[in-house]
Amino acid sequence: MAKKRNRKQRTWQGQLFLVLGIITGVIFLPSSFLLMVGMVPTPVAVFVDRSRKKTKALTVGSMNLAGCSPFLFDLWIRGHDFDTSMSIALDPKAIIVMYAAAGVGYLLDWAMTGVVSA
Repeated sequence: MAKKRNRKQRTWQGQLFLVLGIITGVIFLPSSFLLMVGMVPTPVAVFVDRSRKKTKALTVGSMNLAGCSPFLFDLWIRGHDFDTSMSIALDPKAIIVMYAAAGVGYLLDWAMTGVVSA
């Protein structure tokens, strides 16, 4: 009985979190769009990482967010509108920097795995 109740409570909390996330995403649409385009390597890392603790996904996601942050700050400074977000997302330099930072996350995970195993 306790397990069933705990599962219902988690489902209710998950649904609330999802609704609040969607509302927040709509309110901050330009930032959400820029992060949606820039953070593509992170869900890929989550899908590819088969480990229990998902350390690769955490490393790639952290570095990917670090690569997106200068462009996110630029969006906030230049005016938080969708046209500015679109121009940043379509800039090849911005995409290369965002995805290269995620690549650094992959390299960091690979290197640390080698160091720890040795």
